[in-house]
Amino acid sequence: MIFAAYDRTRLHMDMADAINVLVHANPREDGSQGCAVWDIFRPEDADGLREFLLEKYSLYKLVDPIHSQLFYLDSETRKELYEKKGIYSHRIYQYPVSAIDERVRPFPPTECIAVSGTSDHGSRWMRTSSV
Repeated sequence: MIFAAYDRTRLHMDMADAINVLVHANPREDGSQGCAVWDIFRPEDADGLREFLLEKYSLYKLVDPIHSQLFYLDSETRKELYEKKGIYSHRIYQYPVSAIDERVRPFPPTECIAVSGTSDHGSRWMRTSSV
């Protein structure tokens, strides 16, 4: 999927350490607990992910498909990515009052979608060793 809706964090790579805390999630339509769903790729798969997106969306060859934050990979696109490149994401379900720690080095390609209305808080900072 390209040009994702507002309730998604498009594919990106943070350039600073980050912690994201889910403060609130509305219940889903079926009454179950709402959450945010993260797909985190391995840092070493970033080049293959870029290559896949540039092949699939040839119109966007002038921009970096990860840093431009134009794309959100839905389940169909993630399946195609696995079939063509052997690349898959690690899925994490984040529920209220939990945190996703993005202090992994090197920074992995990441995307997130809220499956119900959510409110979160993210903090980012630079380590002096990163400068």
